[in-house]
Amino acid sequence: MKFEPKRDDDKHLQWICTSVRSPRTATLTNSSAKLFTDVISLVNQKMTLGILTLKIFLAECARLRIMPGQTDFIQAYLQVPVRDRIFVIFPSYWSKWLPPDLQKYCGVPMQLLKSLYGYCMSGKLFWEEQAIVLKNFGMTPCDAAPAFWYKHYPTNDVLLVLQYSDDLM
Repeated sequence: MKFEPKRDDDKHLQWICTSVRSPRTATLTNSSAKLFTDVISLVNQKMTLGILTLKIFLAECARLRIMPGQTDFIQAYLQVPVRDRIFVIFPSYWSKWLPPDLQKYCGVPMQLLKSLYGYCMSGKLFWEEQAIVLKNFGMTPCDAAPAFWYKHYPTNDVLLVLQYSDDLM
């Protein structure tokens, strides 16, 4: 079945779905092309979202005539509670750059209460926190791709959400 655009906006979605293999060789210079290139860049950098899941998400957006959007959580990992006992030590030589009231913590073990960028479990902890919020909102994860969430409304509308690291699309 061929995708037939019904509005001018739909042509951008058609380009996104058919150009998923080579976004950098595309000649489109509009906002949807930029959005798509940004998403592919995030997928390549973070490697937390499979390209197949992204293709499915974008194909569903095109089929349902939805223009996807993207959001980033600022300092996302720093807001997630740590479930293990993890300690950090600031090096003693940092004291010359810290304000006087924080210098006493250099060289002393401190327990982390929130997740930290660079900790190997930060992404998983944040994903689990997002999953709880999405479930409370009434969304359902796709069985084949747990990062792909959906919610059907009685008006035949649908909400699609794709998780990747600290971003939502």
